[in-house]
Amino acid sequence: MINELKQSMELLQNGLNEHIYLRKALMTLSKYFKYRGYDKNENKQKLINWISKQNEDYYGSKYYRYTWEDILKFVEDINNNTYKKNYKFIDKINIPITLSEMQEINMLKNKGDKLVAFTMLFLSKVYADNNGNFYCSFSKIGELTGLKDFKNLRTIINMLEKCCIIKIVSRNKIKKTIKVERGYKVYKEKNVYKYLLSPNDIIIKNVTDEKYLLNDFYEIYKICIDKYDFKVSRDFRKNINKYCS
Repeated sequence: MINELKQSMELLQNGLNEHIYLRKALMTLSKYFKYRGYDKNENKQKLINWISKQNEDYYGSKYYRYTWEDILKFVEDINNNTYKKNYKFIDKINIPITLSEMQEINMLKNKGDKLVAFTMLFLSKVYADNNGNFYCSFSKIGELTGLKDFKNLRTIINMLEKCCIIKIVSRNKIKKTIKVERGYKVYKEKNVYKYLLSPNDIIIKNVTDEKYLLNDFYEIYKICIDKYDFKVSRDFRKNINKYCS
């Protein structure tokens, strides 16, 4: 389950280590401090106090080192965005999936298309900011769907945009280029999307744990077939029966 409370407690108690990305840690703590009721200035100071106590060996990576000035800039940017975009702090999730959303998804042709659309619907409801925009990497979609071919995922996502199910707000935007020993290393911004479908008031099921999202996908489809007479292919029905047996 997504649990930023647990992540925040681990960061506050144990600090940085070689497995934690600095900017992600600062973002998690910034949202946590906001969730606890600190104002923008208090949040910024708490982030600075926390990072000043961390081991400098974990500030960067083998490719580059962050200076203290870099880190203060990260804190400033992250803190501003936390309040400006009203980022959510995720302790637990209870995401409703509605009939109208599933009706739109069911109009897609292939099982993979339906699964990616369902996954992006879920992610948008968990992570979207006030403008409806949310970050989503191919690796995250692959992890939740089991579809590991990034080329195929790109094709599906492009198709979802053509079908007006999502909007690609930003993708493959270069953040910075770092000179390394053998050439250059390119860092890109996270892909940003917006899910365009609007829900209605008929809730089919609430999703409470992303770890079982694939099972929820098939269980919701079974309900849609049994109760709302959804039409699906024979092969897809076999998949549904396999997961729901």
